[in-house]
Parts: sequence; C-alpha cells; structure tokens
Amino acid sequence: HLIWDSDLIGRLNYIIQPKMLTNLGIQARSTLNVDVERISSDCDAIIYMVYPTKLAMKAISKQIVYLSKSSNYGRRKNFYLLLMPRRTFLCMRCLKMYGAFAELEPTPSASHILDVNIDWYPIDADVISLENRACFQQLLNGDISSLTQVARALNSLQAVFGRFPTIRAKGDFSCAVVDIMR
Repeated sequence: HLIWDSDLIGRLNYIIQPKMLTNLGIQARSTLNVDVERISSDCDAIIYMVYPTKLAMKAISKQIVYLSKSSNYGRRKNFYLLLMPRRTFLCMRCLKMYGAFAELEPTPSASHILDVNIDWYPIDADVISLENRACFQQLLNGDISSLTQVARALNSLQAVFGRFPTIRAKGDFSCAVVDIMR
C-alpha cells in the first residue's frame, strides 16, 4: 500500500506512471490525509512517500502506532518511509516523539527510512525543472533552505555534464546559490 503526499503526485507523474506502480506490486494507492489517525490496509507493507514536514510526521506516526497495535492475527506489517528530498532533524525528532521511530528503524542496520533525492524532473524532451513550487514562498518567509537544494541540484548537473564554464548571478539569493555551490 503506497500512501503519498498529495503535493508529490503532480511531480512524480513526470517520472512514474500508474501502470509502473502496478507492475511493481503496489496493490493500493492513496494520498496522506493528515486528519486521519486510523487507516486500514490488508497489505503486509505500508510505504509512505512524503515531504519531511512536522504535520506529515505526526499523522504518519499516529497511523503506524495504530496499525502496529491492531495487526490482524499476529501478522506484522512492515513500514517504510520515503522522504523527499531528504530526512531532516525535525522529522526524525517527530517520529521519535510520536512513537513511530522504533517501527521504522528496528535496528540501525535495517532502517526503513530512506531519502529520495530527485533533483530534476523531465518536463519535455529538452526541458528539466526542479519543480519546487514552495521555494518562492519559503524565501519570502525567511527560509533559505531551498537555496541549498538549488545549489545541490546544479552541482549534480555539473557532475553529469561537466563544470559550467561561466556562472553569473544577479541578486542576493542567486549569489548565495553560487557561494553554496563552491
């Protein structure tokens, strides 16, 4: 059972087709509803694919704790958490605080918490995009963490295609991205 953040669906449709998920054995798909504490699923594995927000971690933790306590006939469910683009200290702290961390990381060597760092999305044959719709709003609110994501994405592009011969920046935020890239 795949439970994903509704904000991810548009992004992931560029690279994942519904038929592909069916071929991979995903029997059920649904969006994460942060207001629902209890979910039911007949699947042995529950996969959450979300942004690492406090609200999402709280909802996921409540669902995992509920499903762990009410497992059918002693069948233990496996939980996996895929975080886009990567885990944060705050999300890990929330998982511990709300009681789901032990289910997601039974032993340090067998973690079920994975980072899904997809930098670029192919929009067309010759167009790629970061698809970070919240970037501008985050910058207006004083959160500059998206600048690090932009710099990392540009560095990954340079790793594949070679160093950019010339980099020019105009404005404080773009200069910050160039500084982070160095």
